[in-house]
Amino acid sequence: MNFLNTWLSKPYYFNNSFSYKFFVCLGFGFTIFLFLYIFQPFNFQEVDKPIQHALGFGFITFTALFLTHFIGPLLFKTYFNEDNWVIWKQIVFGLVSVFLIALGNGIYRSYFFGEYEGYFLETISNCINQTVAVGFFPVIIFVFIDEKFARKKRLKKAVKISKEIKKLTPSIKTPELIKIYSENEKDFLEIVLSNLVYITSQKNYVSFFIYDKRTKELKEKVLRVSLKKVENSLSSYEKFIKCHRSYIVNTNYMDALKGNARNYYLETEVVDFDIPVSRNFPVDHLKKLIS
Repeated sequence: MNFLNTWLSKPYYFNNSFSYKFFVCLGFGFTIFLFLYIFQPFNFQEVDKPIQHALGFGFITFTALFLTHFIGPLLFKTYFNEDNWVIWKQIVFGLVSVFLIALGNGIYRSYFFGEYEGYFLETISNCINQTVAVGFFPVIIFVFIDEKFARKKRLKKAVKISKEIKKLTPSIKTPELIKIYSENEKDFLEIVLSNLVYITSQKNYVSFFIYDKRTKELKEKVLRVSLKKVENSLSSYEKFIKCHRSYIVNTNYMDALKGNARNYYLETEVVDFDIPVSRNFPVDHLKKLIS
């Protein structure tokens, strides 16, 4: 049971790219159309207009997937938060997609073609039960294989990059002291760059985490400013890289790169958690994060 709970809570990758999601919807819809039209299963050859029939099922598949891939994330933004997407959410997402396809198929077959005798709702219910029963285990098996493949692929890449990198002694070119001004230009922070480990944004504020070499602890300083403005202020310092929409890191402090099925993370001995790397971060630039 503990193994199952651990597995269901593992990070998973929800691809929120418009082109990817549209391709998935269109691809599955077109595949269903071709499969039904070419192979004609389930007494399909007895239908008067097979191409119209097949197009209908293909369109239903496309529409159901469009609802789950596009409308769902708009209505339930918290649930579809990419950074919190895990395996159990992906399984629920897949089963809901199967349920909607089954519901559409049931309505289509019963209402437009009158294939079944009996009550309309009973026909719909039977179609949903059959489709979900057939689709339940394939969805779980697909997620299991896909997560394992994606995790191993990212982990292998991360280990390879980490081994290739030869760590340099942390050093920042002069000037080491920099002033970061707030949005109103009235307040500012004066920071020694060689001690600045990472920066993160929190709504309208930015937190600067500075390493105290004497106490071996991180100290936080906060300023009302946008992360974009901070990024611009540090643009001339190549060791400071924005690796995520909420993080800028000093690569001199980053020790290693690791990955899971969702994305890559940076490890550093002076921070007690892993710093996320954006999925949009160029793969060929990952080396720069720990060099």
